[in-house]
Parts: sequence; C-alpha cells; structure tokens
Amino acid sequence: MRLLRQVATVLLVMFSFACAGAHQGGGSVDVDFLWVKKSAVNSKALEGGSSPATVKVEMSDSGMHVGVFESKPGGTGEMWRAAMWVAALTGTLSVQKNPLNYRYSVETQTLLGRVDGPSAGGLFAVAIMAALTGEKVRADSTMTGSVNPDGSVGPVGGIAQKLAAAAEKGKKRFCFPVGQRFEQDPVTGKNVDIKQLAQKADVEVIEVEDLGQAFLCLTGNKVDRVDPVRRSEMSLSSEAFDLFKKKSKVWLERSQEAYSQSQKLEKNKTLDRMWTIATDDYDDADALLKEGLVAAAYWKAVTAYVTARTTLLSAAMLGMMKKNPVEALRIFDTVEKEAKKRLDEVFTSLAAVAPQNVSQVTAMLDAYEAAITSLVSREFARMQYVQIQLQLRQAIKKGGETKQLLSLLASLYRPLSELALVEVNAQMALDNLELMKLQQGSKKTKLARIGDIARLFQGAASANIEYFNSIFVREVAEQVGKPEEMVSAVLLEKEPNYRTAQFNLKLPDSGKMEYAKEGIPSELAKLAGALSSFFASSTLVAKFYSIGIKFDKSGNFVGVEREKALISTLALAEEKARENAALAKRHAGEIPQSARVAYQVGMVLRDRTSYMDKLDALEHFWRSSVWSQVAVHLAQVEKKD
Repeated sequence: MRLLRQVATVLLVMFSFACAGAHQGGGSVDVDFLWVKKSAVNSKALEGGSSPATVKVEMSDSGMHVGVFESKPGGTGEMWRAAMWVAALTGTLSVQKNPLNYRYSVETQTLLGRVDGPSAGGLFAVAIMAALTGEKVRADSTMTGSVNPDGSVGPVGGIAQKLAAAAEKGKKRFCFPVGQRFEQDPVTGKNVDIKQLAQKADVEVIEVEDLGQAFLCLTGNKVDRVDPVRRSEMSLSSEAFDLFKKKSKVWLERSQEAYSQSQKLEKNKTLDRMWTIATDDYDDADALLKEGLVAAAYWKAVTAYVTARTTLLSAAMLGMMKKNPVEALRIFDTVEKEAKKRLDEVFTSLAAVAPQNVSQVTAMLDAYEAAITSLVSREFARMQYVQIQLQLRQAIKKGGETKQLLSLLASLYRPLSELALVEVNAQMALDNLELMKLQQGSKKTKLARIGDIARLFQGAASANIEYFNSIFVREVAEQVGKPEEMVSAVLLEKEPNYRTAQFNLKLPDSGKMEYAKEGIPSELAKLAGALSSFFASSTLVAKFYSIGIKFDKSGNFVGVEREKALISTLALAEEKARENAALAKRHAGEIPQSARVAYQVGMVLRDRTSYMDKLDALEHFWRSSVWSQVAVHLAQVEKKD
C-alpha cells in the first residue's frame, strides 16, 4: 500500500519438500541461446544468431551467488547479470526450492556487438529448473523470452530473426512468449506471422505463458503447479474492508479540507489545472467507494490528496510571495519540520511493534516500504529546495528579470510536492500498522533469515538497475550526446520508478538512515527497501523493454509498442497472483491482506482504457504475488527451523 508507481515484480523464496529420489544438488545444463544485432548493411534491420552456453547450479553454504563467465572479454556484463538473477530466483522457485541454498553460473563466448539481455532469461530459468530436477534441455529445442518476477514469460523483440537463427542451428522446436505471434518488421513496418515463417523453416513453434509451459516445451516433462484460488478468495476480510472504507473517507475529507482552505488563497491557471486533476481523482475515488471497491478507492483517494495538498501549499507560498518573499520561503521550512516530526512518529511506531505471524510480517514490510519512500521524498525535497534557493540568489545577484525570478519561485511546487509525499507515505505506513493488527490467522514466525532474504533481493534489484542503465540510460546518452549522469538526473526527476529503484535500495543499507539502524527493524527496512527497488526496477524493464512505451514529440506517454503482449502479460499476472495466493494459503495458513489489497487495485486498473493504468495494474498484480511468496517463504523457514 503505497503511492508511488513502482513495476514490477515479484518473488520470494520457498523451501521444498522434495519427493523421494528427487535431484537435490544441482548440476549443469547446456543450451543454445539466441541473440540479435544490428545489420551491417541496413541500420534499421536486425540479424539473428545462436551461441552455446552452460548453466550450472551448485550447492552453497554461504547464501545465493550468481556468476557470469565468458571465454573472451566482451558484452555479457550488466544485461546477463540481470537475466541470471531473475532466472535463478524464479526458476528455483518454480521447482519449490530455496535460492539461498545455491550458487548459479552461466558461461558463454563473448557477446560483443550483439544484443543479449533479458531475452535469454526464460531459457536460463528453464535450464536452472532442469539442473535442479535432473532433467536436460532437448538438443533440438530453444526459446526466447524474458522472465517476469511472477514466473510468467515476458515479451521480447527480434523473434523473427531469432527463429531464423534457431532454424539455421538445426533446431526443430522454438518457444516464444504468448501474444507475440505477429511481429512488426523493423525495415518494412509490416506484420510478420511467426507461425508462417516457422512452417517454411520446418520448425515447430509453441507459444508459452510461464516457466512451467516453457519447461514442458524444452524438456518434454511437466513441473508440479498449484491451482489458483478463486477470485472471490482474493476479497478483503470484513475487518480489512471496513478499515479501507474508513481510511478512504478520511483521505477524501482531507482533500476537501485542503480545497476549502485554498479558496482563501492565491489563484491562477496553473493552480486551477492542478485542482482539476485532484478533483478528477477525488471523484474517481468517491465512485469506487460507492461501488464497494475500497482498496482501489483508498489508492485513488491518496492520489487525490497528494495533488490537493501540493496545490494548497503552492497557493499559500505564491500568495505570500507578493507580500513578503522571505516569509514565503519559510513556508518550506515550517512544512519540512512537520514532516520530520511525522517521520519520527512513524519509525517510533514501527520499532515498537513486533509482528507475530507471517501475514503481519508482510504488512510490516509494506509499512516499512512506505516509510522509506517517505524518507526518500524528504531528501529530494531538501535537495530541490536548496538548489532553487541557490538559483534565486544567483539570479538576484545578476539582476535577473522579474519573469525569471517568478519562474524560479513557481518551481518551488516541486519540493512542496515532495513534502506532500512525505506526509502521505508516512500516514500510509501507519495505516499498514492498523492492517497488520487485523491479521491473526497465519502461522507464527520468528523472522528467521530476514537478513539473508534482504541480501538476495538487494542483488536482484541491483542487477535490474544495472541492466536498465545499459538498455536505456546509456543508449539515450549516446543518442543525445550527453553524459549518462545527466540522463540519470533527468530520469530521477521525471520517472518515479527510477528514483525508487535507486534510492529505496541504497538508503536502508547506506548507514546514513537516521532510523531503523539495528536489530530486526534494520533487517525489515533493508528487505522492504530491496523489495521496493526490485518492484520498481522490474517495472522499468517492462515499460522500456518488454512492453515498450511510446512517447510523442513533446515527451508525453501515448501508448505501447506491444499491445497484445501487454494484454497477455496482464492476464498472466492476474492468474499468477491467485496461484501464489494458493501457495500462501497452503503453507502459511491464509492469504495475506497485503496480497489481497494489491490484487484488488490491479483488478480495477486492468480494465481501464489508459495504458498507464494498465501498467499500474501489472505492478499491483506482481506486488500481490510477492506478498504471497513472502508468506510462503517465512512459513517454510519457520518449519525448517
């Protein structure tokens, strides 16, 4: 339960009860992975190829390790680290084993000049599953496809070229992500039918939804899977329903109060536009509340209040500017002190609570995530405010024009907006504590190995960030002729997921956080920050790579490149959320309310026309899955201990 949009992603680990005779120690599996590169003849065209790789899994007594090795120096790097981290986590989870018990590696020749990245993730995950179960990947089979955090196979590019490369290699079976049968040729712009191409090449092609289907496609054998719970079982408990109904009304009342106060203050066209946005979100939340969709109503009501609070603070500051500019600037200091006081209260409350069961831990992690996000917003508010103050002093010293000074003063809405997010996320953390107290039905836990799990997700999130920087930040920097640091700085301002991925990961483990410095609170904060970063970085990869968002010339988001793939990915994410909920119910005794809340929000957003809403829905389904998987893992660790 937090405000900022964050992608993406899901997983946590569970211990297996292996059947008699099952393969326990790992092994190695040889595969042929597929890649594409730009044509030397036509820069718009792609050429496909195939290279061998060996995926190895060994027992480890020192936690999870992932290695990428190449016979010659070249282009594996960040992209393959990200692919292998996600493949290791999801692949191991798919055969119900614990990634903390294994060491993973992949070895290949150099990839210099080729596009590798996450498109080999699905193949690597299946290879890991095969190594852990004593199976082999068929020599006549291969696949392309990324791996989403919930174990579904995500869309990729260059499928036609990869199919041609597979045929040239002598492959007779080719698996690819569901929803990508028709692919646009990058040169002609025409749609290409992958199945027709396969018939001409005498290759059997199979669309796969998740790692279970991919495993069957590549090995000929099935993996055990659980039937998803019914959608009705993802409903909130009556106590949680009442809580979210009450909290939604509270947030709406706060928005109304902010609007009433603003009517006595400064008004202009910009503020009017902001109030229109806040009003639209308010009306949306109110309508959802009347329909009984309280989780989504809460989410929208919080969104409405952030805009309302930002607008109110901006109006107050602009009005004061005309009377006393110095006093106007002090509004930030006053609000920042209030935010600091709120954060003190939140972290004191968090430290005073000891979760007793599995579901309470998931709610605590949700609370810590909101609290950390609040801290990050406070740091950004301070940074932006100091920067604007410096620019104002320089402009005044140089005798800047009134228009320039007013523009700088107007930009103070940015740090004020950050302070609004501090307030909101802090309160959401406290709301989660109330949700935590309602959950009594799951298995007891002693928070065993929380630190190990945190390090696991820190590694996964870090790999994802490195990968995103490679496929997007670096490429954009090269295109515009600017340093990567400058592109990153713009992203930190414009893309909330990028900021969350970077700072929610680093802050709890930096030693600079003034709260939750030791003991269980510290471990919970580190895990919550790592999960938050993993969600956000996975969403970034999905948006900018797998789904491919499109912008107009003004930089406005207008659509996606792979709409059918988005629809398929959404449908799979919804089903996977219920599948993971079934596992939580089986092992932990109940489906965590946090998983249900995220699922309910996802269900509302999924059916809306806006692409941004659909991408938000994808994130919420992934979050639902991860909270269920957290519950499974905690229950299994407790059983082992």
